[in-house]
Amino acid sequence: MQPKGERKDWKELARRAANEHDSDKLLALVEELNAVLVEQENELRRRIPSRAGEPAPQREIGRSLLFIDDEPSIRLTLPPLLQEHGFQVKVAANVPEALEAIKTNEFDVLICDLEH
Repeated sequence: MQPKGERKDWKELARRAANEHDSDKLLALVEELNAVLVEQENELRRRIPSRAGEPAPQREIGRSLLFIDDEPSIRLTLPPLLQEHGFQVKVAANVPEALEAIKTNEFDVLICDLEH
């Protein structure tokens, strides 16, 4: 259990998610990771000084996710599970597709399959 007030390490959560094989645990980790990243982004936005008293521009934080995997069966099975849990999922099969999606969209979470 994490002591109250101690910030969770998003990198550790991402590592745990990358190694998780249980879909329910993976979804819970992704939701926890998203919450930590939203909290950190909001904290950083509060630190940005505004120009001439104007509030810093805000982007609505959502549950937009880019899912990248080269296996067709994974691309067909996991994104619907993520959608059932409230994520708006964009799917890419390779790096060029992912880069194209990143050029035209903003994502809150990125999940990809990395081969060693």
